Amino acid sequence: VLDTINRMKFKDWLALECMSDAEFARKSGIRQRALVHKYRHGRQFPSPANLRRIREATNGQVTADDFVDEQTALPATSSPRAPVHEFLAR
Repeated sequence: VLDTINRMKFKDWLALECMSDAEFARKSGIRQRALVHKYRHGRQFPSPANLRRIREATNGQVTADDFVDEQTALPATSSPRAPVHEFLAR
């Protein structure tokens, strides 16, 4: 059984911590504030390296699972027209 008590969506974690995109980029080592903004608003799925950075910077409260839509098992940013191979290549 997964421990989901302390896990949350990325945007919720940032709001709880009152952290801006720029602050999180510095804290996590993600090089571009714009990427953090895209992750926060579900416009882009983080790379494996940035997923690790996010997990570490949030002390495990935000993981790759928190970026995936539970109903489709695809990144929440996917649209019905997005090719599946784009997500499998990540």
